[in-house]
Amino acid sequence: MKTTRFFVAALLLVGLTATYASAQTRPTAQPAAPAVRPQIAVIDISRVFKEHPRFIEQMAQLKARVEREDANMKARADRLQAMAEELKSLKSGSQEYKDKEKLIASERAQMQIDIQVQRKEFLQQEASIYKDIYEEVKVAVANYASRAGLAAVIRYTSKPEEIDPNQPNVILSEIQKDLVWFAPQLDITNPILATLKMQSPTNTVRSSTGIPYPSSNRTTPTSPTYPQRR
Repeated sequence: MKTTRFFVAALLLVGLTATYASAQTRPTAQPAAPAVRPQIAVIDISRVFKEHPRFIEQMAQLKARVEREDANMKARADRLQAMAEELKSLKSGSQEYKDKEKLIASERAQMQIDIQVQRKEFLQQEASIYKDIYEEVKVAVANYASRAGLAAVIRYTSKPEEIDPNQPNVILSEIQKDLVWFAPQLDITNPILATLKMQSPTNTVRSSTGIPYPSSNRTTPTSPTYPQRR
């Protein structure tokens, strides 16, 4: 009886061992691979700024203010020039000459101060416009990316500058760019622009010709006594 029990137990042990070995060697079922879809998109931020209606409008207004101030400064410079011509007709060393010379020096110094103050103010206004518009762009991109299930959005330039083989720095700059190539369907510039234009008070896009974009195109005062706004 004991021998029979021992024999049955041995058979069960052998069976369990074989089952375990079979389970270890049998390939496990793999889950189906999820459908692959792009999780990264690209956007031309420079183009977004150039075609953003509110950015165009605000920069046009800023340019008009700069031009008005330039005209005022030009008129002041002309008056100073006229005073300098009058000074030549006065007797050098006379009290009238000294008074006129002192007045010209004072007016010229005040004009330089006013120019510096206006330049700082205009640069701050321009920076504020860029910041506000960029914050609006980031919100539009974030909303679009969330709806589309995107993991990242990378900026790029759709119209890169021509590479001059005689300028090594330009060549190295182009080589060091992170984005080398992308499929055209990953570009979300158009839908983002469409959203921004719908949100803009004016839905009409005007040409950005003459708008001081980028910052290097700012209007520079015409009087030779004005410091450059670079």
